[in-house]
Amino acid sequence: WSISQVMLAAFPAFAKESIGVTNTVVIQGTLAASGIGIIMGSLLAGRWSKRYIETGIIPLGAAGIAAGLFLLPGIGSVIGHILNFLFIGVCAGLFIVPLNALIQFHAGEDELGTVLAGNNLVQNIGMLGFLVLTVVVAYAGIDTSILLFLIAAVALLGGAYTVWSLPQSLLRFMIRYMLSRRYKVHVQG
Repeated sequence: WSISQVMLAAFPAFAKESIGVTNTVVIQGTLAASGIGIIMGSLLAGRWSKRYIETGIIPLGAAGIAAGLFLLPGIGSVIGHILNFLFIGVCAGLFIVPLNALIQFHAGEDELGTVLAGNNLVQNIGMLGFLVLTVVVAYAGIDTSILLFLIAAVALLGGAYTVWSLPQSLLRFMIRYMLSRRYKVHVQG
């Protein structure tokens, strides 16, 4: 969510500088593609997690977010940005839905409200911190493409951490996908 705050704040200036788009409707529509992507990614995550929480899509989503962010400064058309934001949104949905499900699953019934409130507090502090960082970068006169590469690097570190933390989940998900073309796999436990 912190990365999305930076994208929302920095992309309009970047679009004006890099591809010359000044129409706010076009910029807002481009950014709205990520919201549509989150819906699509959430639906996919729900479909792949019918009977259990599919943790293998967490590293997949994190890696996709990082890839989309690294592609962002190099795209030179509005359609390209719309497709990229849609892709980033799908990956964000794949990333956040299983994480929120894990938080709710591991919280005790009597502490679920406290855990969710604490999660929201940490997320909001992170978003505020990243917005302050965006303002500092803007006042320092640093180019927005550099800011976008910085958040891509943050996403890459997060993606690397999730792959490092959940390699078995990612591998199991990939193998199950490859085997499901020929065999039916049922996970128990």
